[in-house]
Amino acid sequence: MRHNKDVVVFTVVITCILLFYSFFAAFSHTDFLHLKNVSILADVFYDKGSKATPGSNIPDTVIAPADRMAEELLPGADTGKKVFSKYLEPKILTNFSADATRPALHRLIAKLHAIKNGKKARIRVAWFGDSLVEADILSMEFRKQMQQYFGAFGVGFIPATSITSKFRITATHTWKGDWAEENFKTKDVSAPLFFSGHTFFTADGEVTIQDNTVRDTPAVQLLEKSLICGPSKSGTVMLTVDGKQKQYPADKLVNRIVLDNSNSRSITVGVHDKALPVYGISMEPDAGVVVDNFSFRGISGIELGRFDSSFLAALSREDNYDLIVLEYGANIMYKPNEMDYSWYGANMNHVLRRIKKAMPNTEILVISTADRAFLYDGQWLTAKGIHNLVKVQAEMAYNNGGAFYNMFLNMGGEGTIAKWATSNPPLAKDDRIHPNYKASIVMGDMFYQSFMDEYNKVK
Repeated sequence: MRHNKDVVVFTVVITCILLFYSFFAAFSHTDFLHLKNVSILADVFYDKGSKATPGSNIPDTVIAPADRMAEELLPGADTGKKVFSKYLEPKILTNFSADATRPALHRLIAKLHAIKNGKKARIRVAWFGDSLVEADILSMEFRKQMQQYFGAFGVGFIPATSITSKFRITATHTWKGDWAEENFKTKDVSAPLFFSGHTFFTADGEVTIQDNTVRDTPAVQLLEKSLICGPSKSGTVMLTVDGKQKQYPADKLVNRIVLDNSNSRSITVGVHDKALPVYGISMEPDAGVVVDNFSFRGISGIELGRFDSSFLAALSREDNYDLIVLEYGANIMYKPNEMDYSWYGANMNHVLRRIKKAMPNTEILVISTADRAFLYDGQWLTAKGIHNLVKVQAEMAYNNGGAFYNMFLNMGGEGTIAKWATSNPPLAKDDRIHPNYKASIVMGDMFYQSFMDEYNKVK
């Protein structure tokens, strides 16, 4: 009898624990890292979108409300049907809409049309990625073509120091003095990390930036040069700008201190406040398209979950980014035989929800992994699980109302990176992971053409 009583008690206790966890999962919308949410109330509560399990089978057609901005761009009825399998279509940038006449990234495209029609406005794009886009590779080609079409120039954001400065061609970047750094790899940080994943501190540092986005032509456009930093304890900061000292206000959670607005393409800034969180310098036009490269070597994108939500909200209020591009993949496929990437989707869904909540006016675009090869029985072949990862990345965009671009498919699919490494001239490095500079031009142009196909849907 005692044993039967123990079974009953055990069953009741476990049931209560599961009920508590199920209510918590249902109402908190929290993902536990590397674990799949389990709910014994799954048939009671259904949260379309946010609770979809990455890696699961998504129905090909789901009815969603018509998008208000798309309605403004293209008057007429929109069925709101979504087709997940569109992620497998080549040469497109998709928000999974069944209506191919309506553009993805509708808010961004509406602003671009306004700029093209003479409105003075600034559009900011944050391009996140790993070593495949460091030193501004790939993003620089997109920036160049966008700025040529819509007017203006400017390299955008440059961190105070960088491991890629010696081989970045879109800017000449040097610094002096002692710079302390906190970043994604730092266990504890004393100030919020910027989009670059870095925060810098210095009592005697100096940084010089020269914008190289326009060459061999006289610069007639005004180029706004700003220091991006956190708050000073006193609310003001003394800076040395091109040899002249001046005091500036720095009392916000994130400050954009305009230092110069002239046709000069270079600036030197000295910082003399060791407690001031310094992020970097931005060089951008008064109006037009700004593309900031936020690459960080060796990460998967999950690290973006370390961003402070209050900081993101403040950044959105001060300098709203119209588009966030997430391009990851190489560092997720570190095991040759790995096939299950649902853990990655679960973690990234958590990251995307936090960003969307803090930055509600920002659209999100997920770019899939590029091709990556491993040695299988002495032969370089595409990673076995790459199709599963691409699908999970598409689900990330689908589940969070974002857009998707299949880089793996558009660069050629299976076997591409291995062929590029041995082509003449080569288009990839010997590691069969990283496309080289020439390939980045090709890949950047492919993406730009797909983006402009969406833009041209609105006449």
